[in-house]
Amino acid sequence: MYSIIKTQKKSKAIYFRENFYRLQKTNKNGTDRWVCTKRQCSSSLTIKNNTIQAIRGAHNYDNLKRSPSIIKTVTNIREKVCTNVSKPITQIYNETVSDYRKIHGTAESIPIFDILRSTLYRDRAVVFPKLPTAISELILPENFTKNLYNEKMLFCDKIKQSRLLAFSSLSALKQLAQSSIWNADGTFRTAPKFFSQSYTIHAHDEYSMKLIVFSALPDKYEETYSTVLEALVLYAQTNNVILNPTSILIDFEQAAFNAFKKIFPHANILFCHFHFAKNIMKRLKKLPLYNIGLNDELKKNNTKREIANILSLPLLPPNKITAAFFDTVEVLESINRNFKPFLNYVEKTYIINAKSTSKKISYHFIHANTAILFENNITLGIFIKTVIHFILSSVIEHKCSFFNVDFNLQKGTIPDLIIFLSPYIDILRVNCTKCYLSNSYIQIAEIAHLIVRNRQNKWSLAIDLNVYSKNQQFRLFDCVKRGENNFLLQSINFPFYNHSTIPYDEVLEQSLITYNINISNLHILYLDNNQFKIKPVNSNNLYPEGTINLKILNTINKYYNSLFILKSNLISFPKSNDLRFLQGKKINYIHVSQEEIQTFTSFVQKLITSDTNHQGYIQSCVRGDYNNQLLFFNIGGNYRFCPKKGSHHQHNSVAILVDTKKLTYTIRCKDSQCNNISLIWNTIE
Repeated sequence: MYSIIKTQKKSKAIYFRENFYRLQKTNKNGTDRWVCTKRQCSSSLTIKNNTIQAIRGAHNYDNLKRSPSIIKTVTNIREKVCTNVSKPITQIYNETVSDYRKIHGTAESIPIFDILRSTLYRDRAVVFPKLPTAISELILPENFTKNLYNEKMLFCDKIKQSRLLAFSSLSALKQLAQSSIWNADGTFRTAPKFFSQSYTIHAHDEYSMKLIVFSALPDKYEETYSTVLEALVLYAQTNNVILNPTSILIDFEQAAFNAFKKIFPHANILFCHFHFAKNIMKRLKKLPLYNIGLNDELKKNNTKREIANILSLPLLPPNKITAAFFDTVEVLESINRNFKPFLNYVEKTYIINAKSTSKKISYHFIHANTAILFENNITLGIFIKTVIHFILSSVIEHKCSFFNVDFNLQKGTIPDLIIFLSPYIDILRVNCTKCYLSNSYIQIAEIAHLIVRNRQNKWSLAIDLNVYSKNQQFRLFDCVKRGENNFLLQSINFPFYNHSTIPYDEVLEQSLITYNINISNLHILYLDNNQFKIKPVNSNNLYPEGTINLKILNTINKYYNSLFILKSNLISFPKSNDLRFLQGKKINYIHVSQEEIQTFTSFVQKLITSDTNHQGYIQSCVRGDYNNQLLFFNIGGNYRFCPKKGSHHQHNSVAILVDTKKLTYTIRCKDSQCNNISLIWNTIE
């Protein structure tokens, strides 16, 4: 007799004489033909009305013999994994194996856990929803919004600029109402994926402190905290529960304080001094403040005293905190200027609390020449990076009584120059205020302020060299964003003159500095044979007086050529601050070395040279950072084919994306008017 079982993919199979069979087909005479699950085996069964009619063929392989009881036990484990999702898989396995051995002993062994691991976790994954790849894909099933007692847990699910979730059961909410003392705190380590922090509210009873509210928040803004607390109060009122805490202890965070004070005005909001002191000391340890060359014993004692004063700021009356802090700032900065980043952190986080507002300031490279546009974004990127490299190398080459060092510029990329300058940043900022670039009014000290520490506490360039809009065009501007409507306030007169506020789209349109079809009265700066050249508007090759400084342009061209002489084969497409300059020759450098890429390079080369009137060349090729199967070919020359237009543009470049796994490609036009967001993929033949 045979047994009917389920395969790993949950389909029906037959276990007969220690072999497995799968259904191949149903014949017209009502019989079913079952074949061996081993593809190289020709053995089969013919079954009709649950009775074996015929057995054909012989098994030509060695099979692992397992009894029906073992197979049934493994099947039982897989079913429990799917039905009892709250219990760990390892616990289900151990309990089932233990029950089996109590009955059957240890004469026959069950497959060890490592053999079944992938199968069991795959079964569990089928029950759970698919993991999202972005916050917009996050969907909460109904059973995920309730606890084990089938009580509703999710009381807040808001989507504003981002997503925020908050959970609490009705029984837990009643415990919160009975407690007059609350504790609230946030942590980043346990934050779910796509969220910034986990924020929890705890209540006290006669025995201990219990977690009542759990929330996943996208940021630390006051508005976000207020949204969660307002939803909590509404949730309580809907269920006839009154929340009236008398004391709330929170982390030393102004945004959370403002939100709790607004929602619970009669509660006494207390800050946790331990958290404040912990954050201060943690910040101090991250910065090089303990070995700053304080040889004077008096300075050491003054430093210790002023740090203690900062730790004591929360103990002062609120109206005296600011004055006391700035007194400490003066003392510490007079001792050593290395304290400045730390003092800025304390000021922004705890004194003026910049994190509790929606104000954001962005600094970008400003193109203020109203007479010139760049031919395309590739030319723009090369030009800007050349200027940056020229400025940084000029700083290194300058000599004065405070700065006199030697550095081999032949191998210096922008990151190399930054790394070399980093130990001298403070020296340059403080002592080189009277040192200038050659034939320039720009101070060396001012340039030193372009090198700043990033979030990883590493020295980096302060200028954003890669400001893109949705259609991949460079739009560079200097602005201050305010409010939910994302309006931009000008910080320079050009190009908006005396307007006070400008809508975001208009700022992007008017600050477009690469070629735009709507702008025909400006000179075009393009790159030809390793030289930046200007195509005049009129045929007389005349430039309006004061609009173009040819002397500076010649200086940039000479420096650009020197880079190719010194770095002929180092250089790849300038994708970010960390990448190097483009190679000048049209024998193009590919920024990857895998053999498979040569095949796709040949395909792209053939594609961009197929039209004799629009010949192109591969400017660079890089792999995708997040999708490694994608290759990005940036195309130079006259190949500017637009799939949407069906023909070539006169300006603006294109990129060809190749999917090495699906063997497809697409052409992404970078013209601002086409707005080619949806890409059309074609098969590589």
